[in-house]
Amino acid sequence: EEEKEQKATLGQIFKRIDADGGGTLSYNELVQGAHKEAEFQRWLRVMDIDARDLEQLFSIVDED
Repeated sequence: EEEKEQKATLGQIFKRIDADGGGTLSYNELVQGAHKEAEFQRWLRVMDIDARDLEQLFSIVDED
């Protein structure tokens, strides 16, 4: 149940940081969101993800 809530929260965060509203996130949108979105910043801190890790995370989940 908690995992489901965390995924839903992360999905909402990603929608907010999707600057062009295209339904997908570019690496730039992800980085900008990490700088601007307080809830995303907290999530990254809890997960112990820094800027370098964010790039690795993006490359792992990027489907393109």
